[in-house]
Amino acid sequence: MTRLQLRFKERRNVIRLNLTGLLPGRLRTRDTKHDVNGTPVDVSRTGLGILTSHELKVGDQLEIVFKDTPIHLRVSWTKPDFGKQNLTRVGLETEDDNVDLEDVFLQSGCATR
Repeated sequence: MTRLQLRFKERRNVIRLNLTGLLPGRLRTRDTKHDVNGTPVDVSRTGLGILTSHELKVGDQLEIVFKDTPIHLRVSWTKPDFGKQNLTRVGLETEDDNVDLEDVFLQSGCATR
């Protein structure tokens, strides 16, 4: 019997950050300032993936308050997170191209390389 060897080749151009499970500031709705509890799953320069029990819709506007400065985010997609009861996976994207979310997470100690 031959042994099957599976080869995995990383296709990403950048090294992914290791997240601590904490956000670098308060995540809240932009209009009502209500807190949104969420656990970060992944982060890139312009986007953030979270798990949350809050009902968010595509287009909703949120912000993370980092060092007294709000970082404006918009919900770009949502999908149920199977295996996690009542949680939704949400993709957020920055509205300001000059904001680097990876740097924000690294500066706050919420991620390491």
